[in-house]
Amino acid sequence: MLRWQIAIPFLLIKLLLGNCTPGAIALVFALLEGKRQFLETMSSLLRWRAPIRYYLFSCALPFSVFYTSLALTRLYFPWPPVLRLSPARFLLELILTLPFGPLWEELAWRAYALRKLQAHYSPINSALIIGLYWGTWHIPLWWLTLGLSRTTAVPVLGAAIITALSLSVIFTSLFNRAGQSLPVVILLHGVYASASDNMFVNVQTGQLEYLGLAAFLFTCIALGFGAGMRRQLAWEP
Repeated sequence: MLRWQIAIPFLLIKLLLGNCTPGAIALVFALLEGKRQFLETMSSLLRWRAPIRYYLFSCALPFSVFYTSLALTRLYFPWPPVLRLSPARFLLELILTLPFGPLWEELAWRAYALRKLQAHYSPINSALIIGLYWGTWHIPLWWLTLGLSRTTAVPVLGAAIITALSLSVIFTSLFNRAGQSLPVVILLHGVYASASDNMFVNVQTGQLEYLGLAAFLFTCIALGFGAGMRRQLAWEP
């Protein structure tokens, strides 16, 4: 008699639960609020016909920031110019990642929570509220996956939370500009996660500096998007 055995690491199970739980909770709340609220939450998932420039931006932004951070880090911590970046590995990781963390998290943070918050607060304030919660939610996951020590925990988690706040502003602006298209931000989320993993393995020394530079660059970009949202808000009647 043949027996199939599938070994799933417990860490992977915890990561899947941590990434998928926010979306599942958001859908439950939407259902409890009624059919209309649920359909409104899911409608953004069907708005994939956004201008192609938003999809291109979603693909280009993470790599641009991480490549720049890598280049600047090498100026202070020189190492042999060996770039271990496999396009096939990146695409495979992206395809496997999209249906889990990015999809379910964006259902929670953008499709449900952002629309709720923007009904009462400005887009910037809504983005900062979500970013703070988003970063706090990920602290246990970062602690499990990054192998933090007493000396690295504070700077790494600090840079990660700053990055989460900055990304939340960028995601909010992109989501609104693209007509509340969830596929656009799901793609950005997935490319960010896959690019982050594939680029970090190339940092041979100066890992903390690399993370700090990436957080700084994302913050600068978020400030630009935030200024754009303020100008748009000022022009609205």
